[in-house]
Amino acid sequence: MTAPAEQGTHSVLRLLLAVALGLLPLLAQATTSDCVAAGRDLSAMTQVLEDPGGTLTSDTVLRRTGADWRPASVRSLQPGYSASAWWLRIRLRNPGHDACAAWLLAGPAQLRDVQAFLPRPDGGWTRMVAGADHPLDAWPAPVRQPVFPLTLEAGADSIVLLRISSPGRRMAFTPQLWAEHAFERARIFESLVDGAVFGAMLLLVCFGVALGGVFRRPRLVYLALAVLAYTLYVGLLYNYGYVHLWPGNGVLNDWLTRFMMAMTFFAGNLYFCDVLRVSRLHRGWSVALAAIRSAYLLLALGSRWVEPGLWQAIVHRIDSVAVALLLIV
Repeated sequence: MTAPAEQGTHSVLRLLLAVALGLLPLLAQATTSDCVAAGRDLSAMTQVLEDPGGTLTSDTVLRRTGADWRPASVRSLQPGYSASAWWLRIRLRNPGHDACAAWLLAGPAQLRDVQAFLPRPDGGWTRMVAGADHPLDAWPAPVRQPVFPLTLEAGADSIVLLRISSPGRRMAFTPQLWAEHAFERARIFESLVDGAVFGAMLLLVCFGVALGGVFRRPRLVYLALAVLAYTLYVGLLYNYGYVHLWPGNGVLNDWLTRFMMAMTFFAGNLYFCDVLRVSRLHRGWSVALAAIRSAYLLLALGSRWVEPGLWQAIVHRIDSVAVALLLIV
């Protein structure tokens, strides 16, 4: 009778030991709670510094005086098109008695080069990167937005630095602190909305092409192609291709993004020329607008060999000339 009892006791002890070992990871995770319940805007504790030459380092930035930094505002957080590098200094504090974890969101997905400098306990920096200028496997998380995981020690003040550069693209900074589960829910919801909008745009494109073919209205086809090119351009701009379709292929992603932007202007030019019946005017108008469309095609095909900021400036300059000609017509 003793041997079966001992075997039963040993079985119960082994079961309790297995349960305890299985709970250890959960207990370890529980020691690091979320810093925020959902999302928190960090604009009030953010300062902005412009680096026109893009040569400053994290150490030299920290040595800059307070007069060099500007408080975050709508204007300073939305510099628009800029060739400068921009530094964000964010002061964070964890008033709790335990360390907490969170995700730091730098801004929207179209930011190309985002570098985060997170403080280490030994006084150094941990550098993380995100954005289409960096390989996808170097990102801290394979998501479209530039986000970085950080841990705030209990009762400690921390300074986090962000360096952002995106020549040729409109920049905006939205420093936020997110709980991981809340960020995942927001990301999934945003992807679902984008998918629904993209599907609706494709239906409109198909409908426009069909109506243009049935009623022999080329302008409907041109408008549908412009909408299609712009929809694809926005999807590429927000890293759907770079993350999901051709992961990490930055050369292809950059070329397709610029190609779709140029084709949007090309198809839009065709649409307005048909609406204004330019072909019935003096031949010079048709030749001038055809030359502009040829320039769009050249820019679309040769964008790989032009610096992004210069390419963007050329496209906008040509578009300004096209708009002026169409207004005169």
